[in-house]
Amino acid sequence: MQNYLTWLNQKTGKNYRLLTEAEWEYAARAGTKTLFPSGNCISTDQANYNGTIDNINVYCPQTGINRKKTLEVGNFATNAWGLHDMHGNVFEIIQDCYYESYRETPTNGEAWEDEDVCKSRRMMRSGSWKEPIDNIRSSNRSAYAPTIRSNFIGFRVAQTL
Repeated sequence: MQNYLTWLNQKTGKNYRLLTEAEWEYAARAGTKTLFPSGNCISTDQANYNGTIDNINVYCPQTGINRKKTLEVGNFATNAWGLHDMHGNVFEIIQDCYYESYRETPTNGEAWEDEDVCKSRRMMRSGSWKEPIDNIRSSNRSAYAPTIRSNFIGFRVAQTL
C-alpha cells in the first residue's frame, strides 16, 4: 500500500496518502450524528455487509443478504458528500496505529502514530462484507496486524491539496 502511494505520487506529481482516523469518520458520517449517514439503520441494499447474521442493533433489527465477496466500488448510492462505500465492503486501512482508547488522540485531526505500536497493530475502519451491521457503523474501530492480506481489507486514498 505504501509502495502504491509512492508510485501514485510519482506518477501524478500530487500528494496522495491514507486518511487519518479522524478524517475517515468525518467523511463516513457526512455531517450526521447517527450510526450511519442514512440514520440509525442501513440495509444490505445500501451497503455490502453480512445481513444474515443476527445483530444486536436495536435500532435496526432487520436482516438482509450476504453477498460473500467484495464488490466493485460504486454499487451503492453515495453518502451526502458523494463518497461511495464508506460502510461495509472492505475494511479500510488508515494511517493511524491502533490504540484502544482516544485518551491521547491528537486533537488536530492528524494521524496517531508510534513506530513500535504500528509494527503490531494498525487501525481499520468501515467493516467488510463478512461483518454484521454492528461492525460497519460510523464509530466502529478495528485493529489488524500489518502483515495480514485478505480480500476483505483495502484502503482509500486522500489527496493533500
